[in-house]
Amino acid sequence: MNEKSCVSVSVCLWFCCMILCLLCYLFVRECIRNVILTLMRASSRDVELTLMHALDDNGLRRFITL
Repeated sequence: MNEKSCVSVSVCLWFCCMILCLLCYLFVRECIRNVILTLMRASSRDVELTLMHALDDNGLRRFITL
C-alpha cells in the first residue's frame, strides 16, 4: 500500500514537472518571438528611413537635373 502511494506521488510530481516545463518553454518562446519581432520592426524602420533619405537625396537630384 505504501509503495503504491509512493508511485502515485512520483507520477503526479512527474506530470506537474512536465506541465511546468511546458509552460516555461511556451513563455520563453513567446518572449523570444516578441524580441525578434521588435528587432525586425526596428530594423525595417531603419531601412525605411534610409530608403526615404536615399530617395530624397538621389531622387530629387535626378528629378531636378532632368
